[in-house]
Amino acid sequence: MPFLIIYKIPLTYHVIEIIPVILVQYLFNFGVSLWLSHLGVLYFDVDRILAVFIRTWYYLSPGLYALDRVPEALRPLMWLNPLTTTMVSSRNVFLYGQHPVYIGLLAWGIISLVIIYFGLRNIYKFDRMYAKVF
Repeated sequence: MPFLIIYKIPLTYHVIEIIPVILVQYLFNFGVSLWLSHLGVLYFDVDRILAVFIRTWYYLSPGLYALDRVPEALRPLMWLNPLTTTMVSSRNVFLYGQHPVYIGLLAWGIISLVIIYFGLRNIYKFDRMYAKVF
């Protein structure tokens, strides 16, 4: 927000449309964290592998660069990354005063709900196997 003020970027009514973007990002993060919490119990090095993976994933996402800078042949592959949808949508809402990418948000929202469903199923299935600390 301070950078919007410093660079004198006007806020439009599209700012309210950041809510679905945040919701989809939350659902995806929750679903992935369900799976990672299960794997973290079973395997010791999940946190170390995850640190490298997340850093690499961020650099492959259009957060530091605009999607226009990616070669045309690679752009369809970039849309397979859930962070592409949320970062492009956030940029549209705040910087350009446009609508977010609703089709991408819908697709990743549905995928996130499926990931959450199977993640919760997995957690409940292996619940007896986890060490309980009270």
